Amino acid sequence: MKRLITIVLLLSTITLQAQEGAFKKLYVTPGISLGFTFGGLFNLGVDLDLTTSVTNDLDKIRNAGISTSYYLILMRGGKTPHQMMTMNLMFENERIDLKAGYALMNYKWGLRKVNNGTLGGFSADVSFTNRSQRIPWIGIQTIVYNQRQWIWFDQTYFSPYLKYKFYLTGGDQL
Repeated sequence: MKRLITIVLLLSTITLQAQEGAFKKLYVTPGISLGFTFGGLFNLGVDLDLTTSVTNDLDKIRNAGISTSYYLILMRGGKTPHQMMTMNLMFENERIDLKAGYALMNYKWGLRKVNNGTLGGFSADVSFTNRSQRIPWIGIQTIVYNQRQWIWFDQTYFSPYLKYKFYLTGGDQL
């Protein structure tokens, strides 16, 4: 967890100090998503993307930065939902959004749900859209982890989803 905080602070400092040329604007983009997790049920998520333009061509969208997400994955059989928190490096353009980074999984179990199971893993996420049509993003995400250390789910988390991004400070120019 300390490594994750260090990486976030380092990337934030680099992003804020990069005020020349292509790096003049910082875009803040929250999002919400709804998907289906194979082996589980539905998942609900919130995202926050902090990006900056990485091109001098004002007619093109080329943003890169960091993204953090929080997901609840509803499980079959009335089990407590699994919680996923991710911290990713990301790149997006007019049609694609790529993310890769670290995921932290959490599951509360036992009498009155007082026991915590927590494990880290690799997170990958890719989504597509047509910005000129203003349609939601359609994507897939996965979390790869050591399955011998995570007894609460017997396969890799793999979820197709729909996501809507709210461009608060630009970043969606067309």
